[in-house]
Amino acid sequence: ARDGAAGEREATQARRREALERVAACLRRGEMPESNALRACLDRSREGWPERRVVAVFQPHRYSRVKDLHAEFSRCFSDAAVVLVMPIYAAGESPVEGVTSGLVAREMREAGHPSVVEAQGHDDAVEKLAALARQGDIVLTLGAGDVWKVGESLLKKLETPS
Repeated sequence: ARDGAAGEREATQARRREALERVAACLRRGEMPESNALRACLDRSREGWPERRVVAVFQPHRYSRVKDLHAEFSRCFSDAAVVLVMPIYAAGESPVEGVTSGLVAREMREAGHPSVVEAQGHDDAVEKLAALARQGDIVLTLGAGDVWKVGESLLKKLETPS
């Protein structure tokens, strides 16, 4: 029975890796528009780990993209239990009046998402995630820029004894 359980765990892990690798391959090749890529990452995470909560950290990319796609972004995160929205990664663009990460967060709430949290920057995001994340959660960092650093910092914070 022990070998059967170990084999089943390995098979489950292989299916999960395969699902995420398919999404990663699509992202690398640029085959999906960004909103579809976001949905696919979340879908695959929920499929691969249905028993776990998904916490998504989203850093929108460029003011011009957010201006054009904010409504679409607001509907991408239904598979996440919690969405933490970071400030827009400007990538050299100047701010556009009225276009903020708060716009995306507000539209997520209006679309019915039950748990949307706004962060004012990297440190704020790490602190809020440390308070929100539960044992066993999947924390995904999604978007452009340096959002991946939030995941790294969160791991360090959680590994450091208080």
